[in-house]
Amino acid sequence: MPTRTSFATRLADRLAPRVARRIALRALLLAALPVACDKDTAPSTPPPGAPRTAIAGHFDAAAIRQQVDELTGKLSISPTQKVELDEKLETFLASKDFAAVLARSGVQGVGVYRSGEGGLVVKIARGNGTMRFAGIAGERGFELESTSIGAQVGGSASWGVVLATGLPALEQVDGTYTGSVASATAIEESAGAVRMVHKRDKHELYFVGIGAGLSANAGESKLVFALR
Repeated sequence: MPTRTSFATRLADRLAPRVARRIALRALLLAALPVACDKDTAPSTPPPGAPRTAIAGHFDAAAIRQQVDELTGKLSISPTQKVELDEKLETFLASKDFAAVLARSGVQGVGVYRSGEGGLVVKIARGNGTMRFAGIAGERGFELESTSIGAQVGGSASWGVVLATGLPALEQVDGTYTGSVASATAIEESAGAVRMVHKRDKHELYFVGIGAGLSANAGESKLVFALR
């Protein structure tokens, strides 16, 4: 007479192939799941070599004034701050340095930003704003963060205008910009403008701001600019 043990053994032998097939099927489904997710999920940033949005044309002084007026009109800048910023911008636009920029590479991007700063020796400023690009409809938000030793880009809770020059494509404005005593110091002290150079592509951002002044009188400074 068959024992209980032998019956259990025979039952297990009969069920083993079914269990094995189910385990194998589940393994295949789990292996395919990441592939399916990858197909349904778009990358957050364009892959290397992706087409770039070329910038056609540039802004002259009159167009820069118009863009700044329209952009600041959408933000919560006070009337007195707007007057002060306009005066700073006019001084820079009338300077020989700006004339040289227009002749050399033109201005392809115009933005307005607000930043706040902390720190004594090592200063860290963070800000955000909105920028428009020549020949491209609409506008883009951006964020920036600067770190400097004995230097600053903007002051505590300051407003400013940023001008992008020598920029071939919209996406190339992103990246790290650097400056030193030679390149980030005030262009003209009365204008309060600072020049920062893209670390890789060598195009430039010019900052014209109000607050604790835009200066870089010692050490190195670094700024990271990122479109949203």
